[in-house]
Amino acid sequence: MIEFFLFILFFLLVIYAIEFTPRQKPRMILSFIIDHIKIKGDIDMISLKATQQQKFKIGFVDAKGNAANVEPGSVDISISDESVATVERNPDDETEFTVKAKGTGTAQLNVSADADLGEGVKPVSDFAAVEVRPGDAVGVGIQALGEPEEQPDPVPPADPV
Repeated sequence: MIEFFLFILFFLLVIYAIEFTPRQKPRMILSFIIDHIKIKGDIDMISLKATQQQKFKIGFVDAKGNAANVEPGSVDISISDESVATVERNPDDETEFTVKAKGTGTAQLNVSADADLGEGVKPVSDFAAVEVRPGDAVGVGIQALGEPEEQPDPVPPADPV
């Protein structure tokens, strides 16, 4: 239930940020506590044109912000709507990936891994909004409307009285 509430809150913040912030690199900072674990994140909203892609590298940290390891092979990266963007993983490094824009809209990028380096499972996760905007115009197309037709006969000027 808490996850559903957090998703709705995140979605509303994304809509607000997309509608009312300049088109630079919008950011949100979220902080909340679940099961006595403080989760604080500086969440970038990834904003791409429909013709763009962006490379990323995931970094994991401990409670004090120091670099931390996760279980090898446990990193999962997904996107909520592949008609908006897709994720292409680096086969040589599971912490690197590329987000490729596919169509205009908004999707959620999800990242998770197993932080327990032993036999148990301790999931850690993060998410970001992905906004894809239309690309810039790079050409002009002229389209005929209907078939060619004869011009109407000119109207003769009226006789002066």
